Amino acid sequence: MTAKSTLMSKIMDDIRRVFRAVKDQSKRVEHETGITGSQLRTIKVIAESSPINLKDLASRVFVHSATVVGIIDRLETKGLVTRTRSRGGRRNNDDIDLTDSVRELVAGSGRLLRDYW
Repeated sequence: MTAKSTLMSKIMDDIRRVFRAVKDQSKRVEHETGITGSQLRTIKVIAESSPINLKDLASRVFVHSATVVGIIDRLETKGLVTRTRSRGGRRNNDDIDLTDSVRELVAGSGRLLRDYW
């Protein structure tokens, strides 16, 4: 094995460890809070930038627009976010905001966001 391939192998192992740590953290978050790590990260970004449209939100959480739509659908079903539909009917232009109860939780207890992400 060459030095370059050995280095690449070590880098790939490190990347796998990072993915594993993120997956484990996400499971812990879901177990303790009832929401997934992705949902919690999304709430954090919304809290920092609300209201925010779906396209910008997807960019800030580093996922595809279709993925963030699914996350927002689930958060909206749980009553954690509100969605103001755009007039043009394009979902990526919808404005997303936190509900008052979640906003109070985030403002009063940043611990949730700090401890998990």
